[in-house]
Amino acid sequence: MKQVEFEFDSSRILPQSYPILDEVVRLLKANPEIKLLSIEGHTDNQGTIDYNDRLAHNRAIAVRVYLVNKGIQGERLTSVGYGSRRPLVANDTPEGRQRNRRVEFHIKSQSIEGR
Repeated sequence: MKQVEFEFDSSRILPQSYPILDEVVRLLKANPEIKLLSIEGHTDNQGTIDYNDRLAHNRAIAVRVYLVNKGIQGERLTSVGYGSRRPLVANDTPEGRQRNRRVEFHIKSQSIEGR
């Protein structure tokens, strides 16, 4: 599974994630019926809950800024941070923690043609 990943303790998007974000841009431009996309930031379990919540939110905002800079209207995007509360995998290895430092996308509102 491809995912947007970040450096440890940072909202800096790792360069290998740019093609994934560019694909999201293409998807949104090709599908204007997607009215609202939720950008959901996540962290590993290193750090306090409050710190991880802020970091996760900053990661979601970093992705939102990237998408807006590529031409996506800001009103089509929302960002939220979940901190370390929703890990994909266990946080007991460096690889696991890296996988948990991510952003996920969820379509929240989509118009239906002809209605």
